[in-house]
This record gives sequence, structure tokens and C-alpha cells, in this order.
Amino acid sequence: MTVPSGISRGARAGLLAVVAFVVLAAACTGIANGRRGRTQTIVYTPSGEDFANPERGLTLSKLPPDPVIRWDSCGAGNNFTAYDYTAWTPALTAEELRANRAGGRSLVTMFYHLAEFRNAPLSDAFLTRVDHDFAVARETGFKIVPRFAYNYFTGGPDAPLDRVLQHLDQLGPVLQRNADVLAFMELGFIGCWGEMHTSSNRLIADGSLNDATRMIINKAFAVVPSERMIAVRYAGYEFQFFGNDDFRPIPPLTSANAFDGSIRARWGQHDDCVVCGEWNWGTWSAPNQGPFAIRDFLDADTRWVVQAGQSGTPGPPQPPDADQDGWTSDYASCRRVLPILEAEHWSAMDAGPAHAWFGAAGGQWQQEGCLDAITTRLGYRFRLTSATLPEHVQQGAPMPLELQLYNDGFAAPYNARAFELVFRNRRSGALTRVPLAADPRRWQPGPVALSLAPTVPRQLAQDEYDVLIAFPDPSPSLHDRPEFAIRLANDGVWDATCGCNSLHASLRVLPGR
Repeated sequence: MTVPSGISRGARAGLLAVVAFVVLAAACTGIANGRRGRTQTIVYTPSGEDFANPERGLTLSKLPPDPVIRWDSCGAGNNFTAYDYTAWTPALTAEELRANRAGGRSLVTMFYHLAEFRNAPLSDAFLTRVDHDFAVARETGFKIVPRFAYNYFTGGPDAPLDRVLQHLDQLGPVLQRNADVLAFMELGFIGCWGEMHTSSNRLIADGSLNDATRMIINKAFAVVPSERMIAVRYAGYEFQFFGNDDFRPIPPLTSANAFDGSIRARWGQHDDCVVCGEWNWGTWSAPNQGPFAIRDFLDADTRWVVQAGQSGTPGPPQPPDADQDGWTSDYASCRRVLPILEAEHWSAMDAGPAHAWFGAAGGQWQQEGCLDAITTRLGYRFRLTSATLPEHVQQGAPMPLELQLYNDGFAAPYNARAFELVFRNRRSGALTRVPLAADPRRWQPGPVALSLAPTVPRQLAQDEYDVLIAFPDPSPSLHDRPEFAIRLANDGVWDATCGCNSLHASLRVLPGR
């Protein structure tokens, strides 16, 4: 190597020493790379775009047509005999779902009105209608959150216990064959709006479960597909169901007993009045409990189960501060609502057009500047920060893969989700998918660090490949549908043709030993 002239003898000697060290280091690196292969690290740019992702976010809501109210509302006389309204909830259409998907939605809450069937089995025509709605959802990239109830709007009578159990048995086959596009079910059936109060048939006692309630809950968990959750109104009833008649909170789920298929692990929550005032209209209250007991339970338990609901109508000032959360007015304030949604790991919120009251809360959130944060953070929101992987790999050998992600959402996914490494041949475009050993349901809000070592398929041809990762729906009917795959919140990584996320890395596959 030639050393530049015009520098001192000492400087020339120092430079030669540095050059020798660099050459030696390069030689050692070459030996190491010959054994292990060079690595590449890619850093990714986050995206603030609001886009549709499966099983999360603001939902389209469908209710029966708004009638002229001719009966007493729940809790104000309850003249149940005056309720003669039997209209069905309108059928879903592909056009309305496609329009809503373009607006960033992937869920529809179907409030099925069963008033016609209080004293009769569900008709074949009705069951066919429910099947139709699931088919339309499947066609357009949506999943359904159903709630079946015998009254809506201002409330009304429910049905006798035997009829409710019969209806659940009839709905079971429909729910089973449409499990792929069933996000979760809200319990429904009991009382006004299916919200577990004011039951004309004593399906629940005043503020307490009874035998009828327990039979309905057990039947619902039996007929709903075992891989799906049921969101139940009022956490206090969960405590009572699992043995604490004095409503003492039960221990919350942990990573050890989450997702084990039991009723306990499938029991989610819905809060239908998060901005309504003290105790969120009963969501946080239970007899003989302090103001924080249920909230502490919800904050921990909803890490592992679905939490959804409705905004409700912003409540008027209600001093004193009965629930001791520091608020006696302005219950829809961003400063109040955002910490609740974050602490309780909210995944979905009904947002109309059927629920006009979202307009009031949503309008305030828009004005105060937190609506975008709510719409993008409901549920999970995964983004890549960096990936490290080799530049070449051998057929049949482990491939070290380090992924650093961040979950900016309020929650982790509540349903099972596949996770795959995808090799895309740079000449033919052919895809080879390799399952990765990680469960996205356990990726709680915050950083997610993954050290993986998937095996390169022996049959993978010796060639150059682009490297991607994918989060497809595990259901065989949806696995290859990009609309049902998770998109990462990064600029320039989403490939809508395969439902994959590019790592912006390429590698060469070499012969195996």
C-alpha cells in the first residue's frame, strides 16, 4: 500500500499501523462472515396514516329502523305490554361495507332485533338473513360483532328463559360456520338492549345474577365457537359468576392462563357509556366495592381479553365525585377519556351512523384534538423499528432474525393471529411462507423485541429473495385474503397484493450441507 508523501516519519508510521489493524480486522471479519454470513440491519419510518386493520377500531353499527316510540323507557314505568315493534335490523350490503372500509373500518356491530320471536323459534328466514350478513362481511373484508336482543331504542321486554336458550341453540350452527368472520359476540338477550338489567322475565335479578342468568351465560359460551370471546356488560357480574357473591373482584387473567379456551379466558368486557358520568353508568360499580376495585381489575384483565363498547351521551355535571376519578363534569374530555381507553385496553368502539350519540363525544374529541389518536390507537397498532438478518442463508439451516417492533395501540389482538416469514423470489415472484414462533396476542402496548430462528425450507431454490413478514388470518378461508391480514404502521412496507409487510431486505439462498 502506498503512503501519501509530505507527512512526517512519525505520522507515516502511525498511519501504517492503523492500516495494518484495519486489514487484520477485515481479514478476521472475512473469516467470521465465511462461517456465519454477513448481516444487514434496516431501520423503518413510522406512519401516522389511519387505515383499516382486522378486528379493531371504530365500527359501523346497524340497528333496526328508528320507530316512533310508544312505550315507557327502561326504568321509567316499564309498560312492557306497549312494546309492539318487531322490525328486523336491515341487512348488510357490500356497498356500505366497502364505503366504510375506505374510511378505515373493518368491524360492524350488528344489533339484531328479535322482538318478533319472543314467543316463537327463530324462523329459517331470520337465520338465513344472519348467514347472509356474515357472507357479505366475508366478501368485503369485514368481521361482525353481533348482539341479539329483544328490544332496542328506549328498551322493552325480553323473552322467557326457555325461549332464550332455544334461540341460542338455533344460532349456534350459524355462529360456528361463520367463525372466521365472527370477531366476538356481545352477550345480549338479557333485559333492556341486552345489557343485563330491567328484565321483564327475571332473566337477571336487581343487580345480581340468578339461575336464569347463569344458564344463559353457560349456553352462550357453549354455542359460540370456542376460539371466540363474548363481551359481557358489567364486570361485577363476572366476579359473581365465578363465585364471589359479595362482588369481590376475582384475580385478573395473566399470561399463564390467557387464551386457554376456558370461559374465564373468553370473558371480555363492553362498556356502553364511557362518557356518561359517574361510574360510567354502572360499568365501574358493584355492591360493597370501593371505587377503584373494578377499575384495577379491568386494567389488568383486559390485557388478555377484548374490551369494546360505546361512547354514550356526554353526561351532565354530577357532583359529588362518587367514583373518585377526579371528574364531576366534562366526562367526554380528551384528558379523561384517553387514559381510560389506554388503561382498559380498548379495541373497538361503536361509531354510528346508528349510534348518533357518538357524534357528540366524537365532535368534542375532534375539537380537542384527540379523535385521531383514538381512531388509530383502538386495538393494536404495530410498527417496525428495525430488523437484523443475514445477507445469505443455507437451505435447511436456521436463519437468525431480530425484529424490534412497537405497539402504539391501546391493546394487543384478542383473537389468534398467524405470523409468517415470507420469501419472495426476485425473478418469479413466487412466495414461500414459513411460520414464526411468536404469538401477536401477547404483544402488549410498548416495545416488542423478537429473536427468532426459523428454518429455511430445504426445497427453497438457490436464488435471490426479498424478505417480508405477514400476519394473515389463521382461518383457512381467510389466510390468503390481504384484507384480513395485519398491516404495519410504517411508510412503504405494505404490499397489498399478498397482505405482507416488506422488510426492505434481500438475501441469497445457498445450497444446504
